[in-house]
Amino acid sequence: MVAAGAFTLYLFAFGVSATKEVLRMVDPRDLIGVGLLLGMISVVPAWFMGQPFLTAQWWTIPVIDFKASTPLIFDIGVYFAVLGSVTGMVMTLMEVDKDEP
Repeated sequence: MVAAGAFTLYLFAFGVSATKEVLRMVDPRDLIGVGLLLGMISVVPAWFMGQPFLTAQWWTIPVIDFKASTPLIFDIGVYFAVLGSVTGMVMTLMEVDKDEP
């Protein structure tokens, strides 16, 4: 929500076209799709291990001393879905308001 709020403030200050240029080639609808896809992908490792739905799986990456996990994948998916949803809604509302006489 904080990142979506930042993009919304930028949108209010500089307009839809400037915000689309900041986002460059990423459409908010694409962010929603990627977020939902990551949320669904986070479920798959537990199924392959024969464990219940949404059971957390952890992997250690020794080269960079990092622990990756399915909750991390799920949280990144939620981040993208919320960012895309809020940014897309506000952009749509700003474009509709602009077209009014």
